[in-house]
Amino acid sequence: MVQKLLTLADINSKSESRNPKQIRMIKIHKFKTQCQKYINDRQF
Repeated sequence: MVQKLLTLADINSKSESRNPKQIRMIKIHKFKTQCQKYINDRQF
């Protein structure tokens, strides 16, 4: 699952190449929210 998220982040970085710093921030934010959703889904 984490590998899938990393692949998504990689795809995002390739499709958006305007402002590297801003894109990196967006990417990290997306990644964090995706991880958080995944963790929340797995909590009992």
